[in-house]
Amino acid sequence: MRRNRVATVHALVRSRLAFVVGQHEGGGHATLADVPPVIPKPKNQYQAARVAMDDAVSLICDVRDIDPHDVWDNVSSWSPTRIVSCLIALAAAHPDDKPLEESLSWVRSLA
Repeated sequence: MRRNRVATVHALVRSRLAFVVGQHEGGGHATLADVPPVIPKPKNQYQAARVAMDDAVSLICDVRDIDPHDVWDNVSSWSPTRIVSCLIALAAAHPDDKPLEESLSWVRSLA
């Protein structure tokens, strides 16, 4: 069921993006292939995966052990591709059987 929701969201985003691109260019039919990626994919996916795993582990520790501003400054120095790679690694690391609200409960103290 989760995959169906993801596929539905992807289809919706694609259709909206195609509509916006078509409007922007004065009409015609646009597809995602016509839109350059905003954040480039890694050139070496294996190296990016290794860096993403290391970054995810470091970030998990840092976010609890050091000042959030220092964490922000550190992550701000990363390339957009590195940030997205880490984001994907962190999402993959979260267990499906644990509520996200439980995992993120410590964030409420930062808000």
